[in-house]
This record gives sequence, C-alpha cells and structure tokens, in this order.
Amino acid sequence: TAQTEDKPSYKDVKCYGEDELFTSKNTKKEYKNNVRKCGDYLITDYEDGICINKVNTSNSEIVIPEKLEGKPVRKIGYYLDKSNTPKGAFDYVTEGLSYKLTIPKTVINISEEAIGYYPNGSASPISGLAYVTVDENNPVFKSVKGSLYTKDMKWLLYVYFGSTYGRDTKVTDEVFVVPSEV
Repeated sequence: TAQTEDKPSYKDVKCYGEDELFTSKNTKKEYKNNVRKCGDYLITDYEDGICINKVNTSNSEIVIPEKLEGKPVRKIGYYLDKSNTPKGAFDYVTEGLSYKLTIPKTVINISEEAIGYYPNGSASPISGLAYVTVDENNPVFKSVKGSLYTKDMKWLLYVYFGSTYGRDTKVTDEVFVVPSEV
C-alpha cells in the first residue's frame, strides 16, 4: 500500500515532480525528455502508471481520468515551467476560478505541491476554491464536503472553504470544524 500508519501517501512515494528530484540537472533533463502532452494534461511515466504533472484547462469541472495512454493515473504531481521552476499541477487553471476536482480510484499519490504547498511556503490555486470529490473505491484518499483526507481520516490534506462550486463561488465566513478522527 502507498500509505503508512503515521504518514500520508503523498510523502511516501517519489516521482517526477518531487522537489528532491528537481534539484539535479540530470533529473530535470530526464523529466524534460519524458514529459509529454496527453489531452488536457502534461504527463510522465510513474511506477506502473502515469503521473499528471500539469492540468491545462479552464473548465470549471476537472475530472482526473482513471487511465491515460492505457495506463492507470497513479499520481498528481507538478511540473517544471520554462524557467525550471516547479509548479503545482493545477497552477495553469485560471486563478480565481472556482472548480470541482474529481479524483478517481486509481490515484494513490498526490504531491504536496499539487494540493497547495510549495517548498517556499506559497500556495497554488487549488488552495483557493476547488471542491474535491474522490471515488469511494479509492484506497488512499477520501473527500468529505469538498475537503480532502486520507482514507482513514487521520490526515486532512486540503480544506474547502466555499459553500458551492462554480465560477461564482465565494469563500464563506463559516467555520470549518476539523473532524475528531484527524
């Protein structure tokens, strides 16, 4: 399994897009030689499947596919921009656009950078207004009222603060209560 007892899975497995890997010139070169476009996504190979490194859409509903190129989508990571700076998979999604993100059962790893944390402490657009849903058969992740958790509810990975999703969604003044299992 991709998850350990005391750590969420996004810390356990490495792929293209992990900060440690982008520190060497060889890894950046290997990434650039492997990254390719597949529909609305930039992807790289990842273990027995695919890593989505970048989402290229302005759609208000982003449904991560279960398969690309006939392989399961296993990870949502990040990519190198033209200046060799790591960017979260959702950085291309229009800033300020609220959207619904659907994660399939095949995704077992989501990098910190993809869900809103960068090594320098800044946040990516998913930390804005994305309502997250996860396939109920996903073995690692779960969603509750638009927020993202590990399946066992021990780790809160992303908090959704809106009341609905769509282009007109506004952040509410409501209080988010962390479930007691977290």
